[in-house]
Amino acid sequence: MFVRVALFVALGIINMSLFFFMIWGQNGLLSYHKLKDQLHALEEQKNELDAKNLQLSQEIRLLKTDRNYQEKMIRQKLRYIRDNELVYIFDD
Repeated sequence: MFVRVALFVALGIINMSLFFFMIWGQNGLLSYHKLKDQLHALEEQKNELDAKNLQLSQEIRLLKTDRNYQEKMIRQKLRYIRDNELVYIFDD
């Protein structure tokens, strides 16, 4: 009878310690949820970077092939003007 109770107590202690490590251990449930949240954040960041990369690839393609787009960007970014053009600058 004493052996049976001691075995039951020992198994209970082992179960409690396994449960503790399953929840709060190094690779436990809490760590799993934290890693899962990090994964979702990194996936969102990857999707944003993919969209930005696609946009930049399209702009590069336009700059290489489309003369009108090249001229538009040169005029906007470098503030170039054609011959016989006037630029009016207004104060806001």
